[in-house]
Amino acid sequence: MRFQFTKILSVSLALFFLVYLLSACSFDNGLRLSSGNSSAKKHMSSSFALLSGENTKEIKLKKDATLVITYNIKIESGDLKVTLNNPKGSEIVAFNNTQKGKKEIRVDESGVYEIVVLGKDAKGSYDIRWEAQ
Repeated sequence: MRFQFTKILSVSLALFFLVYLLSACSFDNGLRLSSGNSSAKKHMSSSFALLSGENTKEIKLKKDATLVITYNIKIESGDLKVTLNNPKGSEIVAFNNTQKGKKEIRVDESGVYEIVVLGKDAKGSYDIRWEAQ
C-alpha cells in the first residue's frame, strides 16, 4: 500500500511540474515564451524570449475623451509593433520596437478601441498603461 501511495504521489508531482512549466508557454499564431505577462483593466505588459503573434485589449471610449497612453517598449531582436485602432479598425497611432514615452489622443467617436501588440520573432518586453480623461 505504501508503494502505491508513493507512486501516485510521484506521478501527481510530475504532472504538476509539467503543467507549471507549460503555463509559461502559449501557442497562439506562433510560439510565445513568457517570463511574465499581465493584462489588467488599464494595463498590458509582457516580458518574452520569443513572441510571434498578436495580443489585443479593448477599450470603451466616448467621443471627445482624451486617451493618455504611457508606454515602454524594449526589443532586443525581432520586430514588435503596438497600435491603437479606432472602432472601424483603422490605425490611429503606432509604436515600433524600442520606444518610451507618453501620448495623448483625442477620441473622435464613441466606441470600442483596440490596443494591438503584434510580434514577429521578438525578444524583449513591453509595458503599456492608459487612462481616459
